[in-house]
Formats: sequence, structure tokens, C-alpha cells
Amino acid sequence: EQRTAHESLEWAEPVVRALNAEGLLKIATLWYEGKRCAYLVFFEDEKGYYLWLTAFNKIDNLRLGHFVRYHLIREAYQNGKQSVDMMRGAYEYKKHWDCNVAYNYEWTAFRNRLQRNGYLLKMKLKTKVRKIVYGNTRLLTLYRKFR
Repeated sequence: EQRTAHESLEWAEPVVRALNAEGLLKIATLWYEGKRCAYLVFFEDEKGYYLWLTAFNKIDNLRLGHFVRYHLIREAYQNGKQSVDMMRGAYEYKKHWDCNVAYNYEWTAFRNRLQRNGYLLKMKLKTKVRKIVYGNTRLLTLYRKFR
């Protein structure tokens, strides 16, 4: 819910801090030349790790997101975890790590064609309005202020 309508990670810090304070997640960090350059936020249970959010600074041509993810996967299996779940989204990227990709599907049933067409129109308008708002600094500022 917190990620909705954000194009940057400005929302993440307070959410991560709150969840971490409640003991609901863990944070893996990567340091390079004395500076924190990447982090990975994940959940853990007795069976596995559930990777939620990766963020990193670009340094030269280093693949820091890959690097921190690789080390967390290695750690999971060294600690006897059965699986590492990258959760939903970015499916094409995740295929590079494993060939077992689980897609999320949503089914919507309509009583008639009019209801279906209204839903499709609403979704198209929503996408166009979102592009207009995020493409205009003033509208974006107003949207974030009054949402």
C-alpha cells in the first residue's frame, strides 16, 4: 500500500523502520569502500527468506543489486532454508535466477458486457491520468499533498 503511486524510494525509510522496530523484517546491507552502497529488505520464517525490496547506489559498472541478492541466497541455503522467494513482480529479471517463476493473477467477473467495458475504460483512464500527474511536477506535488 505504501509503494502505490511512488516513483522513488522516498516512502521506504519510514516503512522499513516501522516494520524493523516490530521485528517483522530483516535488512541485509552491502558496504563498499567504507560506505553503505546497497541494502536488501527481506522477511524470514523457518522455511525460507522472502525478498521484498532491493536498493543500491550505482558505482562504476558493479552489479550491486545482484551481488547483495546472491549473498543473501547463499546465506539462506547455508542456514538450512528450503527456499528463497523473490516474491511478485519483475518476472523477466527473476527468470535469470531461477526457472520456477510464479505469476500473480487476478480474475474479475462481470455480469454483462456493459460492466466489463466500463471497467476497461476506467483502467485505461486511470493509466492515462497517472502518466499526466507523474509527468507534471505541480500536479504531482498537489496529488501527494491531498491524497
